[in-house]
Amino acid sequence: MSRITRSLIALTTAAVVLASPATTYAASQFPSAPHQISSAVANDPEGAQAAGDYIVANLDGDHVPDDEGGATADAVLALLAVGGYDAEVEEMTDWLETQAVSYATGGGPAAGKLAIVAAATGRDPSSFGDVDLVAEIEGSLLPDGQCGEFGFAFGQALCILGLDRSEAPVPQEAVDYLLTFQDESGAFGMVEGETFTADLDGSGLALAALSGVADQPGAAASATQVQAFLIGELEDEGYWAGFSPVNSNGVIGPALQLVGEDVTEPTEWVSGQQLDDGGLPNELGGTTPDLLATSQGALLLAGESYLSVGEGGTDTVDLEAVEDGTATDDQATATDEPAATEEETSATEEPTTATEEDVATATEEPTATEEDAATATEEPTATEEPTATEEDGATATEEPTATTEQPAATGDEPGTEAAGGESETGSGALPWVIGGVVVLGLGGLLVALQRRRGQQE
Repeated sequence: MSRITRSLIALTTAAVVLASPATTYAASQFPSAPHQISSAVANDPEGAQAAGDYIVANLDGDHVPDDEGGATADAVLALLAVGGYDAEVEEMTDWLETQAVSYATGGGPAAGKLAIVAAATGRDPSSFGDVDLVAEIEGSLLPDGQCGEFGFAFGQALCILGLDRSEAPVPQEAVDYLLTFQDESGAFGMVEGETFTADLDGSGLALAALSGVADQPGAAASATQVQAFLIGELEDEGYWAGFSPVNSNGVIGPALQLVGEDVTEPTEWVSGQQLDDGGLPNELGGTTPDLLATSQGALLLAGESYLSVGEGGTDTVDLEAVEDGTATDDQATATDEPAATEEETSATEEPTTATEEDVATATEEPTATEEDAATATEEPTATEEPTATEEDGATATEEPTATTEQPAATGDEPGTEAAGGESETGSGALPWVIGGVVVLGLGGLLVALQRRRGQQE
């Protein structure tokens, strides 16, 4: 075989290899690691760990002593926030499921709290210990939106958080009813006669609940007001003067951190109250540890709120952006599924960037629903029909807003994929065509050269 023939065969083989869909296969079968939102960083890691150890050391087996469910639920959330107690959390949540019928049947705030636990631990709130906690909450809502037999801000906030964390729609009536507890100072509380009494803990939990449904009418504006109120109520020493300052700091501090406030001072104050055994007292200057105070105080030490802790939680909410209708990816959320990147959510003909989990930009036309958050473009790119995202763990609202975990390919960025695992450029067969053309061309050249060589010989 001549040198020319060998060279042409080698070139032909190389052309086939280079033009083959090997690179396309690699891109579709082994995509680059999706963008993951980091979980909240502990404000005081050592203090949080000590509090977690204290909680575990003072359990009665798999639950808080003499508890019907509520205190154990708080302990589970605390251990989730601290991290590293998977076995204990599993056992305690199993115990809570055995208590669900007696503790949460009838709905109201108790069902709301257990729903938060169920969602945060990755269990099904609609089937938790044979109780549909979502249905229990919904069934306890009165026509005016009140949740449960008694209306109060803290309990109403628990119901909203329970539905929100369970990815269930939060009726606007429930949000509106929560707002009835807020006065012009921004505080949430109770009115007795003509006297309004602010409830610091209720205000803190209301801030967390409203942040979770910030895209619903009135929620973001109300949350901004209570945010300002709570900042102004912080004592010079670094605590909120609630019934139990440690507990109050554990509820209020994480809620403020959720909306972007610096909570260094309240965290340092709680750290300063921690006793040698890791426990926290339930009274100002106390020297005796209390399990509930430790559970709630641990949330601030760990940097987690009722809205952020555990699976599917939301780390931050930009209230100003929601009010202005300019919410962006900066409202990072902690989810187990890949979150939408800023480039992917904004590369449309009319940019409509959404938060990665539950607070969407207000647009004239919704860019997506909770279940089919398809990329909103006038003409879908790369596919004949718009690619839908998977259903995500975002905040469910009465009218679902744009939330994305795995956004549809926009066609403007190389390396992303459309549905079905094909390259978003729609060129899955193109390399074969190129290869075929090259092979035919080189083959023709080979034949011509061979004939010419034969004529010369």
